[in-house]
Amino acid sequence: DEALQAKANYRIGDCYRLSNRLAEAEPFYRDAFKSQAITDLELVYNYAFSLKAAGKYESAEKGFKKYVSEGTDFVKVRRAKEELENLKELASMAEPNPYITIENCDALNTEAAEYSPILYEGKLVFTSSRTPSE
Repeated sequence: DEALQAKANYRIGDCYRLSNRLAEAEPFYRDAFKSQAITDLELVYNYAFSLKAAGKYESAEKGFKKYVSEGTDFVKVRRAKEELENLKELASMAEPNPYITIENCDALNTEAAEYSPILYEGKLVFTSSRTPSE
């Protein structure tokens, strides 16, 4: 039965979403949504977030817009509007900046983990998992 399969996909998508694996929820939400057996706008809302997590920004935008225009939960409508603004910013951030060049700094980068750099008293200080002999 198509409605039963749609509900199963919706619930599997929810399981992935609730375990903070939104990108993995996307194909299940997609199948539930495309079946048109589920008319719950919660599906649209959650599907939009899973699309965003999967990097499908244009489709996510359509979902968030649909929820903004049809959703009844004020908090979620506001969040969907915020996500639409975030998607606009995301597009501009994805464009390469011709004024920035990223180069490997062999004097600092090793096989160990180096992170959290800050300037302290005119010197660069960072955290590393290096052994003292490195």
